[in-house]
Amino acid sequence: SSVRLARIFYPGESDSINKVYNIVSSARNDLKNVQVKDLLPPADAEGYHFNSRYHVITDLSRFDELFDDIINNSSSYRTYMNCVQIFEMYTDDIWLDIPDSEVELQRLYYHQKYFTILNKLLTILYDSGDYDGVRKVAEKGLQIEPGHTEMYRWLYSVYKKMNLSKSAKDIMKIAMKCMSEEEYADFLKQIDNNE
Repeated sequence: SSVRLARIFYPGESDSINKVYNIVSSARNDLKNVQVKDLLPPADAEGYHFNSRYHVITDLSRFDELFDDIINNSSSYRTYMNCVQIFEMYTDDIWLDIPDSEVELQRLYYHQKYFTILNKLLTILYDSGDYDGVRKVAEKGLQIEPGHTEMYRWLYSVYKKMNLSKSAKDIMKIAMKCMSEEEYADFLKQIDNNE
């Protein structure tokens, strides 16, 4: 909405809403004069929307499409391929250099969905015996969230399965540094339960 845009781009300025209206009105008038009405994004009381005639696919819309297919699909191969696509697509959380609670909620929403998919992919890889694949996926998960308990558990489990005791011990040390005492205690319980 215009109020949200004003809050984001002109924080603390008393005439911020007028600035946004002027910019939008000016841009719309300029475009109308060039006879490109069809290029204008459709607008209603909630704001502007994608023009469906252009079939625009954003990373987020593709992510949602793949995620929904994974959750609702029974085909294990298709689920695996969709998980791999999301794994490759998602390089980091959504970050915008603006203080906005809605952006933060979206970031958290996709972050949680991503780790849901990572755990599904890790389970598929582990069950198929692709332990190096498990290692790569869990390491990428730790790049995005360095203190993620499940990623450490996956790494520890796969190193034990591959008889890499030193690597398993190293993961324990790193996990202890990255986690709170409570998280680390839970991590140790999970490991003990799996052995």
